[in-house]
Amino acid sequence: MSGIIQLTGGWFRDLFRYTRGGDPVPEALDAQAQFLSNREDLSSEKWVAEVLASVDVRPEIASFAYEFFSGFNIPIGKIRPSDRLKHDLLLKEALPDDCDEDLADEFKRRFNKRLRRWPHIVTVGDLLLFLDQRASAG
Repeated sequence: MSGIIQLTGGWFRDLFRYTRGGDPVPEALDAQAQFLSNREDLSSEKWVAEVLASVDVRPEIASFAYEFFSGFNIPIGKIRPSDRLKHDLLLKEALPDDCDEDLADEFKRRFNKRLRRWPHIVTVGDLLLFLDQRASAG
């Protein structure tokens, strides 16, 4: 029975987002805020330093991610590389539906590289590694 409830809840949530133009789901933003509530909100410089201490990416990738995600309703300074995109941060519901397209467009503009064939990305660190690999690709 719980599987049906989950499917129904997901369907209603998707319908709600569709009627609102793919906007973030307020409950997801609330849950995300609760998850991140006890964390320090790092400045861009401190956030980049923390990322570089735990993920082997170039500083310009970390800076790019900080700048890009700062434009949304998420406190990027509280997010850490080990945070899971779906389970911890609820990014699918907390970001606009077209965020991945915006990310690909901005990445192309900044690094002149296309984001294709997205691998299975679980954490923020995984996303940063993917972006770094794509930016380095020949």
